[in-house]
Amino acid sequence: MAGFFDKVVDGINRGVTSVSEGSKTFVEKANLSTQVKNVERDKGQLLQTMGTLVYNLYKNEGVVIPQCEGLYNELKMADSKLEELQMQLKQLEIAKNQPSYYTADMAAAQAAQPTENTKMCECGNANKETAKFCAKCGKAF
Repeated sequence: MAGFFDKVVDGINRGVTSVSEGSKTFVEKANLSTQVKNVERDKGQLLQTMGTLVYNLYKNEGVVIPQCEGLYNELKMADSKLEELQMQLKQLEIAKNQPSYYTADMAAAQAAQPTENTKMCECGNANKETAKFCAKCGKAF
């Protein structure tokens, strides 16, 4: 009978050892997977920062990387669209603070009025003084 109990205890011990080793492997894999995700996230942030720097070099200093020209053009269009949307937000804000008879067209006209911090485009659009392109027509300044 003692031999039987020894075999049972031995079997239980092997099972516990197997489960323990499996748990260690699982925990190690989970830790490594977390580290991989963190490094991939950090790499993505670095690539984003690098892309921003390259775009700013192009935009501010005219540094052109031929492989990036299509992206430059898409980013210019996105900048123009952003300026246009920001102008629309400004128009809505102006209209919100005016009497009810005040129309969106009146807000647009007021928002488009040149100030000391704007530059006018040939198309009649008032742009930020720092703008490199017109927010309405995309013409370079």
